[in-house]
Amino acid sequence: MERRKFIGGALTGAAVLGSLKLQAATSPTTATPTHKKVIDIKDYGAKGDGSLEADAVQRAFTEAEGGCIEITPGTYALEKEVFIKSNTLVLGKGGIIKLGGNAATLRLHQETDITLVGVIIDGNGSKWKSNQQYTLPIHDCSNITIRDCHIYDGINSGIGVGPGINPSKNIKIINNHIRKIGYKEHDLMSFAYGNGIAITHGEDVLIEGNLVHDIYQVGCINLEGTALKNITVSNNICHTTTGKAAGIKCYAGGEDVSAKNVHIINNHLYNIGDSAADSVEPTIWIEAGHGVIVDGNYISDCPGTGAAGRIQVSTDSVSRVTNNTIRDCDGGAIFINSAEDILVEGNVVNCTAQTTLSGYNVPLYVESISSGEGSVRVVGNVIRDAPYESIIFNARSSGTLTGNTIIRPNRKKASFSYSIGSQIGFQNSIVGNNVIVDDGHYQGNFFYNFSGAGHADMIYKPDVWKVPNIDIFPKYDVNANPHFIQSEIAIKPNPPTSGYNQVGRVMLTTDPAKKGFVGYMCVQAGTPGLWSAYGAIINDQS
Repeated sequence: MERRKFIGGALTGAAVLGSLKLQAATSPTTATPTHKKVIDIKDYGAKGDGSLEADAVQRAFTEAEGGCIEITPGTYALEKEVFIKSNTLVLGKGGIIKLGGNAATLRLHQETDITLVGVIIDGNGSKWKSNQQYTLPIHDCSNITIRDCHIYDGINSGIGVGPGINPSKNIKIINNHIRKIGYKEHDLMSFAYGNGIAITHGEDVLIEGNLVHDIYQVGCINLEGTALKNITVSNNICHTTTGKAAGIKCYAGGEDVSAKNVHIINNHLYNIGDSAADSVEPTIWIEAGHGVIVDGNYISDCPGTGAAGRIQVSTDSVSRVTNNTIRDCDGGAIFINSAEDILVEGNVVNCTAQTTLSGYNVPLYVESISSGEGSVRVVGNVIRDAPYESIIFNARSSGTLTGNTIIRPNRKKASFSYSIGSQIGFQNSIVGNNVIVDDGHYQGNFFYNFSGAGHADMIYKPDVWKVPNIDIFPKYDVNANPHFIQSEIAIKPNPPTSGYNQVGRVMLTTDPAKKGFVGYMCVQAGTPGLWSAYGAIINDQS
């Protein structure tokens, strides 16, 4: 894949993000002279005493069209829908909108130019009888800003955009606090699933700086629908989910439909998952996307098994997973499956001694990549303390695995475990990856395994660095690979006296000053092979 594709996509995303931020920054937070009128929600009969008064509240919102309505202190309970009209600024002034369940919501439908700032919405979730409603629904709208609002105790979604006849456009959801959405147990339903923020039909959407937590079953931020385009999810904090809930999910449904230009950037996600659940979804899950960027996110302390990757990318194209940090999580870390033109670069994965991984649940797993040229590049990632395998690279063709660093692999001390494993692939390049072994913890062998169907024209050249006094050298298991090059640098007092060694293997001496040379090189393959000193040290005082 050509680099300019990624650069172009990134610039496009930056332009969209910059435009949305500018508009959000200039949207009003107080009533201004440009508003024709400023009314109090109580001006048209609402009392705010907790009694059901949807009709009085609707009269106030209808009269506020083209102006500003202030939600002054009190509790305004709704027993049916209340609609916000176009060109309206809704300012929270300490009052609470309390929903009555089912269709009794504050709704935006086929409207434009509406801003909500500081509004408090109590979803009153225990009174709902159906999952089929958002706490704050937005359908077929444009130029909508939801900012600094507090939405809690809801069903389905705290803020929901779509579905509708047309996608909602130019939507900004900024600095809101959304909590306690969904019920594992509910008196009127068997359960009630939840999303913090859900986008099912939207274009040009900015989701930034929100705090989303205590979500049951689906996800903190869920982009799941048939029309998802130009969506930026940045600088949000998501934590504490139960059931199978994901953190940030981007799943485009429908036939031949993809999420386009979705950027998930600099979010912090922790405690996403549920150790009591049978399985959990990935913390960041991208499926059926094009031009998706997952960059700079921090994921930590996520319990629960079953997630193939804390970041999972499936059936995507021209996307990148870069500069993310994943630490102290159960399940796999990064899982790339059935994708094309994917860049995985600069990610850091820190496992723990308590982590139990098996099967697909390895720190970095790449498989079933499409046959397009340059279909996947895995570059410059760092994997620390993997219990067993560190990287499985089953790219079918034209893949590159280079410059990655693996530190202290196989912490569970399995007798058969890969540091880097590959079982299928054609014209792949596995070059210049580093494995650092801590002799205080490492025991047994680790493998570079290229067995299985076909490795024609594969290039393999690991650079393995080990600390002194390792008694057992790595074992390499290689089949059908004419371009295998063993290039290992170890530090020992003397060259090995056992084990098979290929020509070109290098070992540094522990006492170069005394010996007068840098180390030893294997000049003839064998067991242990023929080794000669190399790199004379010259004391040049000139």
